[in-house]
Amino acid sequence: RLDFVARARAGWGSENLPSYRGFILGGRGSMVGNPHRAWGGRHMAFGLVEMRIPVPFVAVPFGSQVSRAAGDRIFVIPFVGAGWTGGTIAGGVGVESGGVRPTVGIAVEWFHRLLRADFGISPRDGHIGVVVDVGRDLWPIL
Repeated sequence: RLDFVARARAGWGSENLPSYRGFILGGRGSMVGNPHRAWGGRHMAFGLVEMRIPVPFVAVPFGSQVSRAAGDRIFVIPFVGAGWTGGTIAGGVGVESGGVRPTVGIAVEWFHRLLRADFGISPRDGHIGVVVDVGRDLWPIL
């Protein structure tokens, strides 16, 4: 069974927005393939769509002390996304994106979707990014 996931965020801040409240895009959690936290400002829009494809995989047993194996499938996840930031903040992190910044790539989730590796590229400037992290289902509790 294929699953599709879509995520979107948008934000706007006034001219009096403190620098620590600005919006940041790029790298882990938003646009893999763009430099980490490269794009920032008072205004932001971001969207990402991914398709989760289950693929049979060898179950790796962990011995007699562990009751479960590492799962009998991995998930291959092609994704595409885009983000934009505007409204410079004095002393803020990142710079305005200078238009829409796209990202495309593929991710792999393994071990009951607890581990995730993302491989992304920014078609606009050719940056490549790799991120290895815990699965996104765990982010709210970490």
